[in-house]
Amino acid sequence: MNDSFKPLTPKDKLALSRAELLAAMGYQQIDGPLGTTEAQALPTPHRVSSDRLGFLARWWRRHPASTALELMEPSLSRFAHRHPAKLMAYSACAGGLLVLLKPWRLLSVGAAVALLFRASDLSGAIHTALRSSGRATTEPSDNISAAG
Repeated sequence: MNDSFKPLTPKDKLALSRAELLAAMGYQQIDGPLGTTEAQALPTPHRVSSDRLGFLARWWRRHPASTALELMEPSLSRFAHRHPAKLMAYSACAGGLLVLLKPWRLLSVGAAVALLFRASDLSGAIHTALRSSGRATTEPSDNISAAG
């Protein structure tokens, strides 16, 4: 073992934890003049845009499960804030039931594919996939701009 290791002082530990917290919030620590410390926003990481995931994003927006999730989200978030332990217990029970009952064995491959594409805009999703590859040049009619 290396004997030249020096333990951190409480001040060093505080500075290190402060820097980690700032980084987790999207800031970086900058030493200013006269020993002052400031925080500066980090550049936002490059995220994959919906154009790159055009096919999957359009498919998910059109799928009925997406609509159901959007409708349930406010009540689930309120429940999660009030009773986080109950939510975790319910989730664990639901996961356990899924593993024990194995409902996917009851579905055939054709039925699963039909459920995936049911009521979704398959032709629009194909159009988006072609447009992202550069074959189609027309704009989608998803965005409705207000005139006036």
